[in-house]
Order: sequence, then structure tokens, then C-alpha cells
Amino acid sequence: MRAPREPKVKPPNIDAYDGTTDPDMHLLVYRHHMYVQGITDSTWCKYFPGTLKGVASKWFERLPAGTIRSFLELELLFSTRFMAHKEEKKTSMHLSRIQQGKDESLRSYVKRFNLEAGHIPDLPDGVVFDNFIRGLKKGSFKFDLVKKSVRTMAEVLDEAEAFIHATEICSVPKDPRGKSDRAPGAAGQKRSRAYDRERFEYNTDMYTILMDAGSKYEIDRPFPMKSPPESRDPKLYCHFHSDIGHDTNECKSLKRALDGLAAKGFLKSYISRNTGGSGKPFYKKNKSPPSKEDGNRTDPECVAVISGGLAAGGPTMRGQKDYAKRLG
Repeated sequence: MRAPREPKVKPPNIDAYDGTTDPDMHLLVYRHHMYVQGITDSTWCKYFPGTLKGVASKWFERLPAGTIRSFLELELLFSTRFMAHKEEKKTSMHLSRIQQGKDESLRSYVKRFNLEAGHIPDLPDGVVFDNFIRGLKKGSFKFDLVKKSVRTMAEVLDEAEAFIHATEICSVPKDPRGKSDRAPGAAGQKRSRAYDRERFEYNTDMYTILMDAGSKYEIDRPFPMKSPPESRDPKLYCHFHSDIGHDTNECKSLKRALDGLAAKGFLKSYISRNTGGSGKPFYKKNKSPPSKEDGNRTDPECVAVISGGLAAGGPTMRGQKDYAKRLG
């Protein structure tokens, strides 16, 4: 503490620590401030007492002279003294406690699960995936994941986002006059499907639409990318995800979000034409009465169907059943 004061050092502009919260979090914030200044170890020690107050400040003043010879020693003393206030270190066991509520929406469950998983460092993707599936209640979405042999959290989040957008589009109030936005088919012709996902072509790029529509309409933010940052192209940036990896105009999540707004009657000035369904069954009639267990359903008249290949259990019915049982 007797070392000379360095010139041009900015005192840390952080909240003072009073001894009632996690000491390691205070140390982390302090380090972030001091790192950018590139100063000596003795200066780190000299400025630290100024970030304390109350009980913590009194503790420091009572330390015997010569106790601290480096900032590393000061960190250890400080962290040990207030260790009773440290936050519990969460592990994968905490994820196993997260269950989707009976009346909880899929969007709410995904956000809650991701928030909890973000507090646990170095989680293997397989552990995150298994716990997510285990906590997911039975319903259309869980069935679709098994059917599509989804194996990673990145795939789960992509499917979840598509399912949620499909649900929102399907819940658009019907025209009270019974009219449809689509041109009527030939007389007497029966539709094989109640709904096809509406697809739109736009007269300008999606980035421009996002910049304009984002200030006018409420657009739900996409789920974060789950692929490792080092595996993505740093030259490509998505303004919808606020992350690197792909271009805004190539973002599938943004396309779904804009199509959802367009299906509700917005973005009319940007629509060049409605291409109708994709040609693939995205919605179909649910011939059986809706199950009470199925909390991840779309509108009672339509169920989102995500097409896919063989289930993860292989080509046999026995293998598929075993895989479904393993996922709960």
C-alpha cells in the first residue's frame, strides 16, 4: 500500500461492496475495470479499498500492516472472509429440476431453461439436450422431436422456434364473414389439408424490413444460437440474433418472424406476393379430440407437423418405441 501512486489511473466507477453479496462477483467487476488500464499489481491493491463500504470497509481497515503483499493474496483474503455470501455454484443437477408447467407455454419453458443453463459453465451439449427433453411435457412438440431424430440443442431450439411461430400464425382470429385470404379453389374441390404454412415474397431485403418493422411492431427475439462461436463465420453478422454466423438476409428465424407478421396482416407495403403453402404439410386436421396432456398444441383445429425421416431408434417399431421411452 506504500507504493507510489501511478499517474492517469481512473478510480473504478463500480458499486461499492458492503459485505452482503457475492464477493467473487465484486472481484470480477473490479478486474474488468482494472484490466483495461494495464497497471501494476500494487495499484490494483491500492484502489481496491475504495470499492468497499460498511462491514467490508471496516474489515479491510482492521487488517494488520504488511498482511497484503500482492493482489492475489488480497483476493484470497477478501473472498474467504465473505464466502458465506457466495452464490451457490450450480451444476447439471439443477437442470434436472426444471419441468415445463402444466399450463406453461413452450416459449416460456425454453426461455426459463436457457436462463438456468446459462448459469452453469462448461455444460456438455448432450447433458443440456437430455435434461431439456426430460423436462418437456408430453405433446405434439415432444412427439415431433422424437420423430425427427433431433439430437442437439441447436436443432431443438430451431424446431422450437418454428413450432412457436406456427402456433402464433395458427392462432390468428378467423374472418367473421368466413372469408379466406387465399383465392378459392375449384368448385367442389376438397383440400387435403386444413392449413398450409403461408410463405411470402418481399419486395426488399429482410434487413431493411427488420430495421423498419422492429420499431413499429413487437417482434419476439429469436432463441440464441447454440453452435460454438468458433465454428461460425465471423465475417457474417445477423442483426436479428445480434451474433455472428450468418447474414441477416439469410436468417431463417427472421424469415419465420416476418412471415408471421405478414400472415397477421402487417408488412403489406413490403409484400410482393403470397406464395401460399410450401407444398409440404405443415398443418393438418387433428382428427382425434385434443388431448388434455398436450400442452404444446397449436390451435385445436390444427397441429404443427414437422416432417422428418426415421426416428432415432432406427427403422424398426421396437427401436422407435425404446427411443421414445428413453426420452420420457
